[in-house]
Parts: sequence; structure tokens; C-alpha cells
Amino acid sequence: LLQQILRDEWGFEGLVMTDWGAANDRIAGIRAGLDLEMPSSAGAFDPDVLAALDDGTLDEGDVDRCAERVVALLQRARRDRPASDRDAHHRLGREAAAAGSVLLANSGVLPLSPALGRIAVIGAFAEHPRYQGAGSSQVTPTRVDRLLPLLRERVAPSTTVAYAPGYDPSTGATTPALVSEALRAAAGADVVVLCVGLPAPMESEGFDRASLDLPAGHVELIEALAAQPAPVVAVLSNGGAVHTPWAGRVDAVLECWLGGQAGAGGALDVLFGDAEPGGRLAESIPDHVAQLAADRNFPGEPRQVQHREGPSVGYRFHDASGVPARFAFGHGLSYTSFEWSDIRVEGDGTDVAVLACVANVGERAGSDVVQVYVRDRECSVRRPDKELKGFAKVHLAPGTSAEVRIALDRRSFAVWDVAAHDWLVEAGTFDVVVGRSSADAVATLAHEVTSDDVLAPEPPVAGLVATDEEFEALLGRPIPAIAPARPFHRNSTLEDLEQTLVGRVLGAIVVREGLKRAEAEFPDPDEATQTMVRTALREGPVRGLVLLSGGLVPFAAVDAVLAGLNGRWGDACRLVRGALRTPRRRRDARSG
Repeated sequence: LLQQILRDEWGFEGLVMTDWGAANDRIAGIRAGLDLEMPSSAGAFDPDVLAALDDGTLDEGDVDRCAERVVALLQRARRDRPASDRDAHHRLGREAAAAGSVLLANSGVLPLSPALGRIAVIGAFAEHPRYQGAGSSQVTPTRVDRLLPLLRERVAPSTTVAYAPGYDPSTGATTPALVSEALRAAAGADVVVLCVGLPAPMESEGFDRASLDLPAGHVELIEALAAQPAPVVAVLSNGGAVHTPWAGRVDAVLECWLGGQAGAGGALDVLFGDAEPGGRLAESIPDHVAQLAADRNFPGEPRQVQHREGPSVGYRFHDASGVPARFAFGHGLSYTSFEWSDIRVEGDGTDVAVLACVANVGERAGSDVVQVYVRDRECSVRRPDKELKGFAKVHLAPGTSAEVRIALDRRSFAVWDVAAHDWLVEAGTFDVVVGRSSADAVATLAHEVTSDDVLAPEPPVAGLVATDEEFEALLGRPIPAIAPARPFHRNSTLEDLEQTLVGRVLGAIVVREGLKRAEAEFPDPDEATQTMVRTALREGPVRGLVLLSGGLVPFAAVDAVLAGLNGRWGDACRLVRGALRTPRRRRDARSG
């Protein structure tokens, strides 16, 4: 994977490193071209690497090549960099936030006029923005925009701006008093700008979200405000998709995601029409998780997840099942109107171009996105109904038009053949579907492809989710038995070990110490960071205790604990003596 595909086929010339604490077999990693272990484990794997070099199971050339790539990166990183213009970068971030926002729904209330008599801004995110993730995505901003003060600056002096927090920004919880305060602020308003989304503790790396729902407090607030007479604009701040069963009861929904330090400025620009909502959904937003094919086997067992849904994920599931998404992949509204014409395919075979004339027939400048999907009408193997193969965005002034050209090549029509280990194209009729989203086709054009490729037969799957027999046929072997928790090993988790009394005591100690270390690295860590650390420690392999300790915990100590928990107390004692004789080398766990 790293050498043949990444470097040889794709031409990658950089360095490959592990995710934090993800090294499992350092010797196999070096052989494969895994250059750098991060963070430094203070030499935890060094004895194994040296022994492998001595006995010839690891080639010195493999080590040299990894070292050379590390040195090459260091040399590039040492080059002088020009000083950055923080204000210019902030302005660029604001433009990017607006361009990435997706207008999911709009009854015509947007864009807002800055001369409205009264605007009610509801939601603590207007004062305490949710603008970035936790963990590796958490950065130090140069400054952070807030929607409420920016909106007050943007509107006319005669406009009254009322505000109510509505909920706790850390938890999303509300109270009857907070809801009543929000309704008083909304009374008599020309429009309500309602800031909702996911508080940081609900989503982060290191743990799965419990559901796609907004916090109950946010939903309660939405329902209460939707029942009052003023139009409601919901402004969403969240890292992943959320359920929006309430979307039909508000007047507009603007999905702003996690827009970065200038995200509130970008949202403001879109709300008042100073910028267009330039984004399109890169995922489908379903009505319910339970309707999805993947939900039938997820999360599965602690040590096994079966992906029996195959290609039936995202828009491919909605196409195959006929179950519509709440908001389809590729969806996104504009503040202007477009008409498409003269849609055609030029060329023969697999090297073709799709062309369309796009005209802005509205009264504002804006952008439209032409999306091209390909459907294989006659494929002999399991394949999605259609697949996105290209798209193009065009910005047009009112009354102007442009021709959009999207190139397709052999890969656009190909399917992966497991037996050939290659992308093959079957001869036959393909549909080239041109649309505004996966669910909004404007034109479907038949296109003939000739080919001598023959796909290897594939076991059939009758439904969206493979049965036991079908799944075993696809695997080419029996479904693996779920690995037992015991005997414990380096890739066991603290949750596994907590089946024992000693493991529960050990788990409590490890989590407590891990949180202390988090406080040292992240002063006053928020609840999201604490949840991420706690979950990562309990659900990650226990070898991570060594790799993330900066040399404080040797493998011998972990192996001794595992031996004891497995009832091999003699081995445990020998390992403890060995660990005590081994000098500890501590390094900053954040360094390489």
C-alpha cells in the first residue's frame, strides 16, 4: 500500500508517519515504508528494531530509506518562511467560511435586509461560537469572530437587535426560563436568527457520536420559536451531519459547519447577501439513521464490525433503496436562479466531455454547480445505481451565461475487478446523468462504450444488505469468529481489562493520570477534550499506554500486567524484574 500504490503509482515523495500512538509492529512498518512513529515513544521499539537488524529479519536499507525521508522533510521545513499577514489570512478564512456554507432551505427570507426594524438573535453560539473541533483539529486562533457583535455592526442604526442565549453553550441544555427569555426577545421581531448545532462535547475525534440528533435543548428551542409569528432562520454549527426533522417548520436553514475563527463573519456575509452560500453537500442527510442499510450491522461487536451493506452508503443507498434523503448529496440553494441548456456528451468511448450551457436568469450574481454521475446499465457485478464522476462550479453575473465542460476518462466508467487487481470497463450502454444533486437530475444521456474487458464473476447479493451466506461468498471464506477478549494482549483495550477487578482499578488509575497529562498539555481542557482523552484511553489498545507515555511506561511493564491478568504470575514477576532493570528514557511526548 505505502510503496506500490502511494509512492510508485501515485508518485508521493513525502514522508509517511503514524497517527498518534498508532504504531503496532514497528519492524513491519519500516519494511513497508512507514517512516516516522509519532509521537516519540522514547525508543520503546528500539530493542526490537536492533534485534531484527542483527538477525537479518530487517534490512538496513529499509531503515536508511525511512531515515532519508525524515531528513529530507527536516531540510524542507528549515527553509525560511515569509512572515504571514494575519489580517489577510483572517479575511481569506471569512471568504472560505461563506463559500463552504450550504443553504439547505430558504422560503425567501434570506438574504436579510440590514434595515429591518427588529432582529432577534437567539442561541449562545452567537456569543460563544462553535468554530473548531477537538483533539488534533484544535488550533490556537489569532482571533475569533462572534456573530452577535458583528451583526450589530452590520445593521442600520435604526435596527434593534435583541439577544437571548437560549441554552448552555457547553451542553446544549435549556430550561423553561431560557426558552421564555428567547420568546420575549423574539416578540415583535421581523426575523429570528437562531444559532444551534452541536456543542463540542457531543463530537470529537476519539469517540463516536451517540446519534445524529441535535441536543434536546436546541430542538425544544427550535420548536418554541417556530410556533411564534416571526420567520426563523436556523444557523447550524456542527462538524458532521445532523437530523433536521424540524426543517419544514422554520423559514431557512443555513449549514455553516465548523467555520474556523472567521466562521461567524462568513455566516454574517451569507445572511445579509454580501456573499453567496457557495457550498454543496458532500454527504447525504437522512431522515433517520435506522433507515440506512449500514445501521443494521453497526456498531456490531466490540472486536468485529461487518460492512454487509457494501456500496449501499450515502447517496448510493438512497438511490438503491428509493428512500429519499432529507437533503441529498450535492444539494445547496442559491440566492439567484439558473437555467441549463444544450447538455450533451462529446467524444467516443471512455474519453469524453460533458458540456452544458448555464445561464443566470436571476437578479443577483451567483454560482451554480454542474454535477455529472455515471450509471452502468448492464454491469455484470454489484455496482451503485450511479456514481459521481465530475463537477464544475461557475460564477455568473445576472443575465450572463457560460459553457461548462467536465471531462470523463476511462476511470469514470471503470469498476474495480478483484481478480485482476485493476480497474476494468465493461462494454455496454452507460447513462451520463447531469444534475444539481444526486436526487435532482436535469438530463440523462445514453452513451455507448466498447471494450474487451471481462469482469470476474462476483457472488450475487439479492438485497441491500448481504445475508450470512452471501457475505461469506463475498469474503471467500467463513465469517470470522468474534475474537474473545481473553487472553489479554497488547491490542486489548482497557475496557477489555475492566472485566477483572485488577483491570478496573488499573483503568481508573490510567484515566485519572491521562486526564492530568491532558491538563498539562491543554490548560483548562474543555469537556470535549476530557471526553476524547477518557474514551481514547478506555477504547484504545493498551500498547498506547507505552507509546504515549514519553518513556515513562515500558512495554515490559504492560506485558507484566497482561501476564498477571492472564494468570501467568511467574511470567509477570520476571517481566517486572526486567522492567525495573531497564532505565527509563523520558522525552516530550509531543516531539518526534
